[in-house]
Amino acid sequence: MSVRSLMYSHDSELIEKFTAALRVLGIQNEPCIDLDRAGKRLYDRFDAVLVDCCDDSGLALIKQVRESHANARAIVFAIADFQNSRNLGSLANFTIPKPVNWDMAKRTLRAARTLIHRERRLSERSQMRSTALISVDAKEVAVRMLDLSMRGMLVQWTGKLELNRRVMIRFNLPDTKIGINCKGRIAWTDERGQTGIEFLNLSEDVTTQMQRWLDGTRNTRRSIPAVRSNVW
Repeated sequence: MSVRSLMYSHDSELIEKFTAALRVLGIQNEPCIDLDRAGKRLYDRFDAVLVDCCDDSGLALIKQVRESHANARAIVFAIADFQNSRNLGSLANFTIPKPVNWDMAKRTLRAARTLIHRERRLSERSQMRSTALISVDAKEVAVRMLDLSMRGMLVQWTGKLELNRRVMIRFNLPDTKIGINCKGRIAWTDERGQTGIEFLNLSEDVTTQMQRWLDGTRNTRRSIPAVRSNVW
């Protein structure tokens, strides 16, 4: 699947120039000139989000990005003048000053490409149908694993836990005898009984084993982008 970006701006010339620069880097850009439409598009996963912070709507959209399930870890570029850039804090990964110096902007995009691909690799998920054991308050519950990434896992179960609750996780990597034991936190839940769990402080050994397994599944299993997650 191609690397994708979403761009919000009212300036058609700005959109055209950034789209051309991103195309050179192999990034498919989707422009939006309407704030509501841009917000709705955040239900889909984008690798990068570019926001023209010409007014308060830009900052509002960046906050939506960071609060969304699918794009909280997207690489965010804020295109902003000095006054508006002061309100961004740590919400944006990169700030491109206005008026835009195109040589500098292209260098920034090129520098960010490595980060975009790294985040994409960490967030790529492999679908599965397996069982994991979740321990909460010394009680262990069996749940069905739906997918796995280096960031975390999606499970199906009927239990209810408050967000950010810490849990212990045990499972075997499918089709192997490799057992994984790690800590996690409840990142999100929905009305369908699906729960996103973020891995916490994976050991070097666990990280190596999981990455090797995930790399091996890319050619034999269906790997999918992180469609909805604010952690992986």
